[in-house]
This record gives sequence, C-alpha cells and structure tokens, in this order.
Amino acid sequence: MPLVPKRVSSVIRQLGKKQAITESFGCSGWNVTFQDLKKIGEWQFVHGIDLMCQHLQGYALKGLRKRDYPPSLFYQQSWWDDYRTFNDYFARLSMLLAEGTRQDDVLLLHPIRTTWVRQCGQDHSAIVPYHESFAQLSRCRSMSPGSNISDQ
Repeated sequence: MPLVPKRVSSVIRQLGKKQAITESFGCSGWNVTFQDLKKIGEWQFVHGIDLMCQHLQGYALKGLRKRDYPPSLFYQQSWWDDYRTFNDYFARLSMLLAEGTRQDDVLLLHPIRTTWVRQCGQDHSAIVPYHESFAQLSRCRSMSPGSNISDQ
C-alpha cells in the first residue's frame, strides 16, 4: 500500500508547500537496474512525491555501511553514461508537477485514533474492520465522481 508517500504529499498540501521530497532508492542494492530505479522513482511520483533525494553513495564498506544496501550510483554501473538522462527526466517531471495545480476531491481521514480507543488489551479484533477498510480504500487506483468503494 502506498500510504507513506500519500501521507507525505498530504502534509505538503495541508501546509501549502509546492513539493514533497523523500529519499529514494534506499535498500535497493548494488545490483539495481536502471529500469528498477525508474520504476521506483515513477511509483513515488505517481503517489504524490515530486522531488527526489537519491540515496547516499557509500565510499567505504566499513562497519554498518556494508549492511545499508544502497544502490551504486557511480561510474562502475553499466548504465552510468545514461544516468544524466535519467536525472534530467526526473528533474523535468519535478518541475512540471511543481508548476501544476493539485486538485484534491477526496478527504481521507486515517482511523488511527478510533483504533486506539477501540483496542482493548491484547484483543485486536475490534480494529480489524478499520484496518481492512482503510487498506482497501488506500489500494483504489481512482474513483470517479459518484462511485463508492464497493464499485471498485
């Protein structure tokens, strides 16, 4: 479920900001393909993130760094020569999205407070319907005016 990018972009809109930034490509590993990076970036952009901060480039594998699993965004990659085109693509996409106007027709409130109140001790059965409904609604690709969740 794309809840995190949707939450981040929601906060950005509520604060009246133009762009939402997240760190991209963490834990994608050294063998990540150019196509994988594009897919990850586009997934984030489709879900409301419109400014990319690419994951660190490790210069050493000392200590915990060797377990960070960053992508290698460096000249050793076979796609390094095309990396500028990749970055230009996302920079232009960022600019287009920042210059556009968002139109939000739906307000979705997260049921976290309700679930806190309903949860009793170790029995989580009372919150299951809230979780399932919210998860189902979050997975909906689009809703046309006049449709409801049961139509999807």
